[in-house]
Amino acid sequence: MARRIRHPYVAAAAAVCGIALLVLVMRAGALRAGAMEGGGGGLAATGKGSGQVLQSSVAATGTVEPRAYFPILAHSWFEEITAREDFEPPVTGWPEGSVRNVVTVREEFNYGPYVDPDKQTVYQIGIRDNSDHVFVTGPIFALENFEYQAWMRRKSCSTDQAFEYGILISPVPIDPAHPEAEDVITFQNQIGFTTGGWWWVKRWNVSSVGQAGAVEKIANDRTSALTEECNIWNVMRIERSGNTLTFKVTNEKRGIDDFQTVATYTPGPGKPALYDQYYVGFFAANADITTWRYYQYDNVYVHAAP
Repeated sequence: MARRIRHPYVAAAAAVCGIALLVLVMRAGALRAGAMEGGGGGLAATGKGSGQVLQSSVAATGTVEPRAYFPILAHSWFEEITAREDFEPPVTGWPEGSVRNVVTVREEFNYGPYVDPDKQTVYQIGIRDNSDHVFVTGPIFALENFEYQAWMRRKSCSTDQAFEYGILISPVPIDPAHPEAEDVITFQNQIGFTTGGWWWVKRWNVSSVGQAGAVEKIANDRTSALTEECNIWNVMRIERSGNTLTFKVTNEKRGIDDFQTVATYTPGPGKPALYDQYYVGFFAANADITTWRYYQYDNVYVHAAP
């Protein structure tokens, strides 16, 4: 069963209660004949501007039984939705800022919308110090079954082994400067291999990054569907159906829509169940180097359905 959460950005689904409308019609003898227009002792209203008398369907005499009317629900509690973000101005809801802290493992990085020298507006994460991890979500969230994909590329062309960048889903929004979240799932490309991208699926306790038990490695392998070339777009995609996540990849040289499925994941016994909702976002991590590295993201797409 999916895990339900409450959050100020999303109103909790309210229970729908049927409100009975009880219509009681009293005997015509209790109403004076001249109390309303139309005559004959029935209930009536005067049509506006026409002088027409609209006669009630309730007869003036006879027995009338009370009736209760209840609303009928014909669809699920949320509608099918599609959301996109290309980071062209104006951009709202995506965080922008920088962090420099020599005490924690999240030491020096920046993030936010950025106009690249090629005149393309993207979302960029820059990381300088070793062992930095950046988790960021925007305003877009997905409910129940969904598809989430984003384009991403690295702008730093050095082949730094073990550097990672990709996408994530989180049950709550994440502020990169003050990350607090559990059960965050990342799907990332790990660069530094000449035979194709090495991908990972991981679950994080973001609040405890750098400590034992903060990350669980769910799956990993290599695939030629990911490219390590700089300035070439990879596309990573997470699909959810019920309690199962499917992970797919491609790149612009292979074909933007030519996805390869690389992994599926269904939480087993003792593992956290999937949540009803997930905020979507990005992930990047530095390895053992203290030089700025930049990762860019674009063309966010989310489709969610009951």
